[in-house]
Amino acid sequence: PRELECLHTTKRNKNVLVRPIKPIDEDNLRSFFHNLSDHSIYLRYFRKVKSMPQRILQKTADIDYSQDMAIVVLSPPDSYEGSIIAIGQWIADPRENGHNIPELAFQVRDDWQGEGLGSFLLKKITAIAKVMGVPRLKADVLSSNAAMNYIFQESGIPFTKRSDFGVISYTFDLESAPLSLQN
Repeated sequence: PRELECLHTTKRNKNVLVRPIKPIDEDNLRSFFHNLSDHSIYLRYFRKVKSMPQRILQKTADIDYSQDMAIVVLSPPDSYEGSIIAIGQWIADPRENGHNIPELAFQVRDDWQGEGLGSFLLKKITAIAKVMGVPRLKADVLSSNAAMNYIFQESGIPFTKRSDFGVISYTFDLESAPLSLQN
């Protein structure tokens, strides 16, 4: 969906291209994964992951924009096929027949952390979800992931949370959130 594409300027005045992921991004997604530190991978997947299986890369890059969504941030912005530096997505569980709460996830490449991309992607992806009629999104975050917990708690999006064994589970209420697709 081209209407979801935009240019964005980060906190440190770096320009990036933001757009929905496409099947052609599969190799770029693999490179993105291999440019993450072990610590960043652990914070996202809650375990060590040495390589991303081909089926996961395909599933992430080739999505049904009506059920799932993935937004990538690319640099440089003047190249439509720049390097992926961040991704935000929600994924619905197909086994739930549309009655589940889609899961929200983010990853920002280590050398781009601190640019405000996590906060930007949260606002962008939740605004898209709201426009598409998704009432709630959920996310699990390690309690030790201070940056992601801060982003969620300071987002202005109403949420409930619970904590179990070092994992904080957030449920975001998009129906009452003041979200906009404006950049």
